[in-house]
Amino acid sequence: MAGVSRCGFVALCGKPNVGKSTLFNHLMGTPLAATTGKPQTTRHNIKGILTEAGVQFVFVDTPGIYSGRGRRLSRMLNANAREALSRVDVAAFLVESGVWNDRDAQVLEDLREARVPVILCANKIDRLGDQSLLLPYFAHLAEHEFLEYVPISARTGEGCGVLKKILAEQLPEREHLFDSKDLSDRHERFFVEELIREQLLVQLDKELPYASHVEVQDFKERGRHVHIYANILVERVSQRKIVLGRGGERIREIGTAARQRIEQLLERPVMLRLHVLVRQKWQQNPKFISSYHGGV
Repeated sequence: MAGVSRCGFVALCGKPNVGKSTLFNHLMGTPLAATTGKPQTTRHNIKGILTEAGVQFVFVDTPGIYSGRGRRLSRMLNANAREALSRVDVAAFLVESGVWNDRDAQVLEDLREARVPVILCANKIDRLGDQSLLLPYFAHLAEHEFLEYVPISARTGEGCGVLKKILAEQLPEREHLFDSKDLSDRHERFFVEELIREQLLVQLDKELPYASHVEVQDFKERGRHVHIYANILVERVSQRKIVLGRGGERIREIGTAARQRIEQLLERPVMLRLHVLVRQKWQQNPKFISSYHGGV
């Protein structure tokens, strides 16, 4: 592709907890998306911009698509994911190696409705004991007529170089849409909020599954340091007590881990202060729900 300028949108899609955000971060080479191993970690269509040798990828990390109606927030996440699929040039459809179920079939149906070219990515091959099982697995799925079948491990990076090459070949020949130094169209504050929320999910597990929201209130650069003040919103007083922990121990642990992740992203020392506030039924509040809306 020497001398050819290519640029396009690539959706990373699949059912919840299949490794989309891990793949997104690996392809980007930096932790832009929150990764926890838990469903509904990704709540936004996050765009990552990668420019290499005349090719500009705009990767879109979509929320996992859920079946059923669920809460208003879940319905919005589904709408975000489906909207993203309608506007991309190619989709990398992640499934777990050796696994195919109704939730995978639902995502494939959404891809067909969007009329987007699809590359099947069999993820987590590092967990597959016998990789010779991949051939019959791909043969079983051949009826769906994917463009390519690519075995990968988003965690270790195995096969990701091959995937990137195949994706590049599917992008249209056109001028780049973003500056070559851009990593995303999102502000740093957004990614700070995502990394704080990541630690809430990691450290609180089932105690506070998805009833939290993070808002950065202040983001100031002072010399080499960045001073960040953020609010964590929960729905009940009991949830606030869970986040704080006995004597504030839990919130300090969350803050320490989040700060380390933020410093990795910003490549600068960070001073992070977190406050936990109660906002009843925030998941039903149109103001907060609208913040999760957005396509490609």
